[in-house]
Order: sequence, then C-alpha cells, then structure tokens
Amino acid sequence: MPQRDVLGYLQALGPLIAALVAVGVALMQRHLQKQQLKQNLFEKRWKVYTGVQDYLAAILREDGNDLLGPYPQFRRDTDPGELLFSRAVWEHINAVGEAGLGFRTARSKVKHHGTLAMLQSVRGMRAKNSGVMNGLASWAKRNAKKRN
Repeated sequence: MPQRDVLGYLQALGPLIAALVAVGVALMQRHLQKQQLKQNLFEKRWKVYTGVQDYLAAILREDGNDLLGPYPQFRRDTDPGELLFSRAVWEHINAVGEAGLGFRTARSKVKHHGTLAMLQSVRGMRAKNSGVMNGLASWAKRNAKKRN
C-alpha cells in the first residue's frame, strides 16, 4: 500500500506544478510586455527630442527669410509629445518653439532695422520665456559687439 500513497501524492501534486508553471510563464510575459512598452515609449519620445534638436539647429542655421521657416515641421515632430511627456516637459517644448519664432523675428529685424531692434525684441521676449531667451539674448549681444 505505501506505493499507492506515494503515487497518489504525485498525482495530487501534478495540477499544482502545472499551475505554478503557468503562473511563471504569465509573469515572464508580463515582464516582456512591460519592456516592449518602455522601448516603444522611448522611440516615440526620441522622435520628439530629435524634432526639438532639429528645430533649434535649423533656427540657428537659416537666415530667417520666410516667416515660419522650420516651425511647421517642428510642430509635426513634437505634437505627439503632449501625450508622451509630463505637463512641465510639454510646456518647455512649447517654449522652445515660441523662442525659436521670436529668434527668427529678432533676426529678421536685424536684417531690416539693425541690431538695436533685435536687442529690444529679445528684451521684450525675455520676460515671457526667460530660460530659453537668456541664451538668445547673450547671442544677440555678442553679435552686436561684432557688428559695431
């Protein structure tokens, strides 16, 4: 009879072992799906970051002849960011776009009216976007010294 008792215990443990294996597989799948979600989110965020970087490079590279320049492309690249980032990051991305438009306006004024108009324009925008505009103001001052 003792063999039958051991065999009975093994038969009773079989479903428990199968259930534990199923739970282990489910946990592994959950982990893999989380990693895939992180990877997809990173790729989407990376596109927004590179859109901001490309916009800033284009602003500094172009002469500002047309009114909007690279801004429409910047909006297409960064609009998904509203759903991908926190509110603070999204507001900063928008501030970069506005600062770029202001910079193009200031550059256009320099081209048509001289350096003084650009400095006044930058000072007016500084109150609105102080962090981004400080860098642009220092650039304007350096250029003003070079031109004079």
